[in-house]
Amino acid sequence: SAATQREPTVSGQSALDEAAFPGLAQPISLDLRGMDVIEVLKFLAGQGKLNIVTSPDVQGRVTLVLTDVTVRDALDIVLVSNSLAVERRGTILYVMSGQVYEQLYGLRYSDPRQSLTIVLRYASANQVGTLLGNIKSPVGRIVIDEPTATLAILDTPAVLSQMQMLIASVD
Repeated sequence: SAATQREPTVSGQSALDEAAFPGLAQPISLDLRGMDVIEVLKFLAGQGKLNIVTSPDVQGRVTLVLTDVTVRDALDIVLVSNSLAVERRGTILYVMSGQVYEQLYGLRYSDPRQSLTIVLRYASANQVGTLLGNIKSPVGRIVIDEPTATLAILDTPAVLSQMQMLIASVD
C-alpha cells in the first residue's frame, strides 16, 4: 500500500532511528540465558515501547548478559547474533531472517560497506583507481569509468574516509 514505508538499511542504521523510535534510547540491563529470540524481541518491544512484528522464519535462542545498555544496542546484538534483519514499515519494526532480507534487497543486512561515487577533475581515473586499490579492504570494490573520470567505490566507512583524503590530495 502507499502508506507502507519500507527502508532497507545497512546494519539497521535508519531502521533503528531514535528520532522515529525514542524508546530505543531507553537504558536497560539484561540477564537472559537460552531464551527464545521471539520472547526476547517481545521483551525489548515492551521495554522500548516499540511495535515489533516477526516473520515466520525468525527463530533461535539468545543468551545475553548486558548492563546499562540502550534498547537499541540490545536489539542490535540480538539481530546480529541470530543473523536477523530489521526493516522499518511506518511505525512498525519488521524482523526477518538475514537470508530473507538479502533475497529482498540484494545485500546482506550486516554488510558494513558503503558506497561513494567521485568524479575526478584533473587526475586520471585509472591511475587514481590503481592507488586506491592499494588501500581498499578485502571486501572493497572499485569500478573505474575512464571516459567520464568517475570512480564508484564500495568499502567500509573507515577505508572510504582514507580514500577520500587520498583523492583530495592527488586530484
